[in-house]
Amino acid sequence: MVEDPVGTMLLPMIEADAPLLANLDMAILCTESKPGFITSDRPCVWFDPEGYKRPPIYRGPALMYETIEITLPISPRQCILLNRQGVTGYIDIDDRAVDELNRMQRFQASEYYVVNQDSVKDYWFEMGEEPDNSWEKQQERNEANKSVNTDS
Repeated sequence: MVEDPVGTMLLPMIEADAPLLANLDMAILCTESKPGFITSDRPCVWFDPEGYKRPPIYRGPALMYETIEITLPISPRQCILLNRQGVTGYIDIDDRAVDELNRMQRFQASEYYVVNQDSVKDYWFEMGEEPDNSWEKQQERNEANKSVNTDS
């Protein structure tokens, strides 16, 4: 294992994950917008839209979470979505949803992202804002409430 950790662990990881992935719902997201879906040198994006509400150690996307979403662009016009929300079939999505998926794809990239035409959208580079119900903001509110209660 020390000499070839990836080779040693790859088969057990596939054997453990494949049945879990096969149980996810699958949709094909479709668009006619330009430039369509982008891809990158790390095209499979695991995302949990509820992860920001958890403590940092539990925030990473994982198959154990009901809200996991896995996306994989398969062409500029189609993107696979694996999920546990019952979303299935072919689904036309609006430009805003395409931009959001492209933004996640661009941030997931290790070094390179790929667009099927010579265009870039500034939105793909925006970090976004921390939601008001994030775990960090909730902790700040809890601390502020403790301070108010102890000052009384």
